[in-house]
Amino acid sequence: MPSPYHQFSSISKSTGASAVRRAAYRHATRMTHETGEPTKDYSAKAGELKHSEIMLPGNAPTWAVHAYGEAAFQAALKEILAEAAQGRIVVGTDETESLRERVAADGTVLGDAMGNRLAPTADVWITVSGGGVEATARGATGAGLLPMDVAERLASARLSERLWNDIERVEAEQNRIPRLAMLARELTIALPKALSREAQIDLVRGYVREAYTSRGTVVDWVLHDTGDGNPHAHLMLPTRLLDVDAWGGKDRRLTRGKAVTEVRRIWERHANLMLEREGLLERIDMRSLRDQGIRLEPENYNARIAEHAEKAGVTAKEKLRCEEVRKRNQAWLRENPEHILTVVQARQASFTKRDLLAALADRLDETPETLPAELAAMVTGSADLVPMAAKTAQGERLFVTRAKAEQGMRVQADAASLVAARMAPELVSVGDAFETGAGPLLVDVGPVVAAREEE
Repeated sequence: MPSPYHQFSSISKSTGASAVRRAAYRHATRMTHETGEPTKDYSAKAGELKHSEIMLPGNAPTWAVHAYGEAAFQAALKEILAEAAQGRIVVGTDETESLRERVAADGTVLGDAMGNRLAPTADVWITVSGGGVEATARGATGAGLLPMDVAERLASARLSERLWNDIERVEAEQNRIPRLAMLARELTIALPKALSREAQIDLVRGYVREAYTSRGTVVDWVLHDTGDGNPHAHLMLPTRLLDVDAWGGKDRRLTRGKAVTEVRRIWERHANLMLEREGLLERIDMRSLRDQGIRLEPENYNARIAEHAEKAGVTAKEKLRCEEVRKRNQAWLRENPEHILTVVQARQASFTKRDLLAALADRLDETPETLPAELAAMVTGSADLVPMAAKTAQGERLFVTRAKAEQGMRVQADAASLVAARMAPELVSVGDAFETGAGPLLVDVGPVVAAREEE
């Protein structure tokens, strides 16, 4: 099930935080404050960084476009490549071996100082020069090359460094109490791991456009994936809006409860539409378990924090609490096994009986083979199971819950009414799919056509 994790936090001077330092960490690099003080070098984490970019409002003023927009990115990219040619680029030496292997083995695209993309050959190799990584063509002199994705990552980080230095300077100059200034809001979002990397990036872009840049907010975001099955995005949002010729006043909308609820709903819609378009059954539900009709208690805890605590010889109290919750949930499910239908429906648009048994077995720390037969029979024979016409690629019948089927019929009726009100019947075919965020619903416009013919 895709995680509904969507959590805001603050970056404030009152806690000693620095927006530049946080940006350096997110972009897996070293940045420099305008004071000349460098941040810690986070380039060892570069392997986790899969994408980065700054997104501006569509009506951003010219000065902001020149400072942080596409033209600024291209200019920074040329600077990076030129510095690589001169042996002045410092990419953490931890990356040296992986870059060498990529150029030799997997066709990594290289760029020269003019911004040209060069196809790698066996005559190109990576060397370390001055603590940095430099790719050199065999037999050539002064032809420093750098993998283009590395150069683009560094160019994006350079714009981020400029952005957050500007923000910290503005807050120091304009905030009534600079030492308490709120520099930014940060949002961390879990991404559906079933999506391709390209789909994950498109998902975040679409969400950012609707939720933030369309409302005048600049967003500096990155996508991290450590390979542990938990891809996620970090969004850093300045607390100030863009003015005609400089950073303007504070935007306090982001801190209001209604705004947080609204952007959570926007994320849910974007995520579910993307899952639907990719042909995946999983869905995200941002409502509380209670609002979803799920009577089980949350069992979530941060496994990494617990592991670090245990290594330090400290009892992970949250882990112990969750273990007790799991025991209570298991006892309740053994008494009410059919509730697994509601649990599975919350995370999938449709499911097979095998999906249900696997989910119940997982909750009870069993396997489908060891699951008690009476519990399995109560689940697969439930009157709340409604079969669909569709089957899986393996020929298994798909189901939804009765509540979901009734909801689908209501949405289907609403969609048919929308068709009748706004679209000529000849433009819509019977069986056209309407994206709803809850799976494709097929709208039968036959009654609409008949009604219009009678008129």
